Amino acid sequence: MVKLIYEPIAKRRFANWGMRLVAEGGVDRGADGEPTPVQPYGSATALENWRELFINDAFAHITEDRVRTVLDAFARGRWHPRTAATPGGAHSHPGAGRHEAGELFIPGCALSDDQRQGLPPTAPLFAFQPIVDFENGRISSYEALLRGPAGEPPHSVLSAFTGAALHRFGLHSKAAAMAIARQLGSEARLSLNLLPESLLVDDNAVDQLVRAGAACGFSPDRMVLEVTEEEAITDPERFAAAVNRVRAAGMRLAIDDFGAGYAGLSLRADFQPDKLKIDRCIVHNVHESGPRQAIVRAIVEFCYCLGISVVAEGVETAEEFHWLRSAGVHRIQGFLIARPQLCALPPVCWPG
Repeated sequence: MVKLIYEPIAKRRFANWGMRLVAEGGVDRGADGEPTPVQPYGSATALENWRELFINDAFAHITEDRVRTVLDAFARGRWHPRTAATPGGAHSHPGAGRHEAGELFIPGCALSDDQRQGLPPTAPLFAFQPIVDFENGRISSYEALLRGPAGEPPHSVLSAFTGAALHRFGLHSKAAAMAIARQLGSEARLSLNLLPESLLVDDNAVDQLVRAGAACGFSPDRMVLEVTEEEAITDPERFAAAVNRVRAAGMRLAIDDFGAGYAGLSLRADFQPDKLKIDRCIVHNVHESGPRQAIVRAIVEFCYCLGISVVAEGVETAEEFHWLRSAGVHRIQGFLIARPQLCALPPVCWPG
């Protein structure tokens, strides 16, 4: 046996399931329609039944949960016949639909003038950009992107801070992002960017994020911390402890800008994220670049084996989009899908 993941057990969610067993020939259900414990599985047919039982039923409300992702990767492993993808998702947008043949449409929304004026004058503003799961036709999450008062890029705000002040601002600003997302009525997860040192600048950093989320109606399982590779991790042991606290709290961890920063494959092995976002420098013109294609395929393969979701960011052309989909990347973010909008959830419209 090999260890795929290690996480604190306290916040794992198994609904009302224990360690159930599945029959080789099928799933036994009692008179009330509920599955009943039966003999262990041992065939590809049983694995399909097992996947249906555990993933479709027990984990239907935990779309994209780390446990579900790992179980799904195992059930669809390379060593036996493939199974079909699970349709739908717990965070499907209520307004999503098909306007014409193959066209996915998800409407957007924005704060009213009164709502904008009601924001604290000193609070930072955020633009929101969706990460779309095209395998299931839903919003995976919205990334909150720091902006200036008139929509200026992040560096116009962050240039006022240095050292620990920069990391404290990064940590505390997430409360404003969640407050705006609450006013927008988002039901999807919210992705929050953090420098690695922002998780270390305060011993109670994770607790602060959880409290800020609770004040805005965001439970920890709706919060994704995107740790950027723009900054080197100076204390790996403290960072590992912080990652354990993030997971124990029920939040998810993503590695942002993979391929353009300090961290390498050793970081993936030591701090396995729930999501890995391929940087735009690799995505750019991937449809016509053999080396970029080889890199993306390798990323998809090792993430698949570890139950890590892959996101391609910076997708701007239809050619990039279709190549990435064919390579097994189903979560897409970029101008082609939707541009970030200040204090708004932009609409998504893409012909399939």
